[in-house]
Amino acid sequence: MAINEEQVSELKKELYAELDELSRKHRSFKLRTSVVTNLLMPGLGFFVYGQSYVKGLISLVIFWGYFWFFVKDIVPNTDAGVAVFYFIPTVVIWIVSAVMVAYLDG
Repeated sequence: MAINEEQVSELKKELYAELDELSRKHRSFKLRTSVVTNLLMPGLGFFVYGQSYVKGLISLVIFWGYFWFFVKDIVPNTDAGVAVFYFIPTVVIWIVSAVMVAYLDG
């Protein structure tokens, strides 16, 4: 049974369509896992996604630096109600970092 050129081109089209679909699914999965990872630890989503390592490093350093400053200097010297107010920048850094990962393009 001989395969003609028309059948070969049809098989190529099907193969490329499947590869394109798998590529889109893989990119979508990688983006979802990056966002979840970034929600667990801000900055790591950039490393999981494999892009913008500098942004990931910057958000990781800013988040943990401010968190360390908050725990070491702010909490012992202020009331709990006031300390919660000073924790807002940490949450903002966390959310902005997650949004930045969510809008990475592949």
